[in-house]
Amino acid sequence: SKVNRVTHLDQKQMEKFVMSAYLEFDVGSAMLAGVMLAYYGGLRRGEICGLRWNDVDFERGLINISSAVGMAKGGAYTKGPKNKSSIRTFPMIPQLQKVLQDRYDMIKPKQNWFVIGEEEQFMAPHTFNHQFKRFIDAYDLVDAYGKAITPHSLRHNLATVGMRSNMDIAALSMMMGHASRSMTLDIYGDANEQSKQIAAKRLSATFKKESDLDE
Repeated sequence: SKVNRVTHLDQKQMEKFVMSAYLEFDVGSAMLAGVMLAYYGGLRRGEICGLRWNDVDFERGLINISSAVGMAKGGAYTKGPKNKSSIRTFPMIPQLQKVLQDRYDMIKPKQNWFVIGEEEQFMAPHTFNHQFKRFIDAYDLVDAYGKAITPHSLRHNLATVGMRSNMDIAALSMMMGHASRSMTLDIYGDANEQSKQIAAKRLSATFKKESDLDE
């Protein structure tokens, strides 16, 4: 189903979010890593909690999503990601790589340890949610529609930023772990007018080049 208003952050809100995160959380802390995995990587909450160090390849600058943490009556448990397309490997942007490197250097983890959590014990998704909400409320961080930011709205924001920067749809879809490119386009294709304006200008410039050749 088509979503008419996909949440995203404007430029000022993005700057405030990052600044607030560095004010609130220590460099190398689990929460800073978790928050930035949502912001710069678009990971789902369960994927953030399920990420282990052997999923992070610093040499090649890649992050691999192969498991997640789910919630049930008995508590939290590790499982496979949401669906087949959720299993994915994509490049980390330098900002995210630095956050994870800082944490790695601070805790000197074994490969099977969780990135956020205590060694071989993951942080439960509800714990992450609770700490995330406390941070958002403390700094009054809202999205473009004035709603309090959630981990999932950061995922939407990453996709919107991807569309705005004219990122290849196939690459964006794979990074988000969507089942298909059409799903990415359905959700985010009309998420912002800015990308349409950029696309129109590029189209116009390309046509102009061709008409110049005819003269």
